[in-house]
Order: sequence, then C-alpha cells, then structure tokens
Amino acid sequence: MLKEGDDCPDSTLAVKGLTNAPQYYVGDQPKFTMVVTNIGLVSCKRDVGAAVLAAYVYSLDNKRLWSNLDCAPSNETLVKTFSPGEQVTTAVTWTGMGSAPRCPLPRPAIGPGTYNLVVQLGNLRSLPVPFILNQPPPPYPLRVQRRRLRRSLPRKADNY
Repeated sequence: MLKEGDDCPDSTLAVKGLTNAPQYYVGDQPKFTMVVTNIGLVSCKRDVGAAVLAAYVYSLDNKRLWSNLDCAPSNETLVKTFSPGEQVTTAVTWTGMGSAPRCPLPRPAIGPGTYNLVVQLGNLRSLPVPFILNQPPPPYPLRVQRRRLRRSLPRKADNY
C-alpha cells in the first residue's frame, strides 16, 4: 500500500506530450511540452529530471528519429513530491534535425510528413501526439515578383 511521501510507482503517474502547434514548416523549431501528472490518491515523489524524462519524435511507421537526450544528455535529477492531481511540465525545443544516441554526425534533416511526439519517463510512455511538417511556402518576395511580372507583360492589344 502506497503511503504519503513514498516513491511514486508507475501506476500513480501519467505522462503526456503537447505540441505548441498542430503543424510546422520544415526549418521551424517546434516546442514540445512534457507533462507528468500524479493520478494517484496520495502524495508521492519521483525523479522527473532531464536524465530520465525524454521526448521522442517517431515516424508513422514507428522509426525513432530524434530525442532530446541524444545530443544533450544530462545527469540532472529533480526529485519532485507530487500531490494528488499535481503536474510538472518541462519544455524542449526540437531543431528539426534527426538524432541518435551519442549524437553521431552528420545529423539528417527531417523532411515534410506526419510524425508522432512521444514522452517517456522510465517505463511510462505517453500516447503518440501527431504533428505535421510542411514544405515551406515560397518566399513572399518571389510571389510578389511573379505577380508584378505577369502585370508587366505586354497584352496582345498593346502590340498594335
């Protein structure tokens, strides 16, 4: 039986991921939020530091493409006492580049497509949160230049 102040077992915690937008352009730097919630009935404690709380980006066929721990590993511990219902949030920024453990180079750019954000704390994994990376639109000046070019071309009636 869990007593007040004991370590939180996985069964008393829930993890989830949040994106700051449903879609981004290639080249953006999406912000992801990792949320840990005490869903139990008593206060308990758990390490939610950067060494154990991770965000992952997966392809839709479940290929691991990136983690915030790959290129910036941490030994940081943050033992937090959670009251029932209390949440801890941690934000991370993704550069849009792929990565693997120990950050081997070169790091591949991730192209347009639909991907999943998954948050993990120890053995606890969140449900996947889908997000979209779109091809960037053409630069604004290029669209304006095309419009101006069309207007400046001579019309047949102007040739007489």
